[in-house]
Amino acid sequence: MTIFHVAKNGSDQNDGQKSSPLLTINHAAQLAGPGDSVIVHEGTYRERVNPARGGRLGEMVAYQAATGDHVTIKGSEVVDHIDKMENGIWRMVIDNHVFGNFNPFAFSLKGDWLEQSNGRHAGAVYVNGKALFEAADYNELVMGTGPTKTREYITQKLVHRTTTREEEDKWYAKVNDNQTIIYLISMGLTLTTN
Repeated sequence: MTIFHVAKNGSDQNDGQKSSPLLTINHAAQLAGPGDSVIVHEGTYRERVNPARGGRLGEMVAYQAATGDHVTIKGSEVVDHIDKMENGIWRMVIDNHVFGNFNPFAFSLKGDWLEQSNGRHAGAVYVNGKALFEAADYNELVMGTGPTKTREYITQKLVHRTTTREEEDKWYAKVNDNQTIIYLISMGLTLTTN
């Protein structure tokens, strides 16, 4: 049984001992095998964890936070470059290599659980911890509101729809071969440029 340590001041070139921790949980997950433990120390880890091996009956691979430490694993990325455009619109340009093999802003939601196709995507945008709504298109983003009438799914009757204050904070993404460009408008959140 081997214990691998992961810490924000570590390096994936280290051996994973407490005195020389690894930097990423995923690297530890590539090394760990049945009966091993991965102890993660204080911090926020923005990464995908895809273990190379599972455990066996009575010999699981255990992942745990170090005693007393607060550990957060996030699949999100911090975007530290944002440009202010006109009419309260902001723009972020992200190189597609950031997403690896799956760009959630290029993946349309679908499935039998979805009552009706709405053109929305798997991507999400947060500003200061608050989730923004996805606009159906750039025009909806600029207008600041969605449609005032919509079809009720079961009856197909046209019904009046009101927009809540929270729905005014929106984003819209355009994806090409090299970049994902995210536009957003925020009526109630403070944004700053670098």
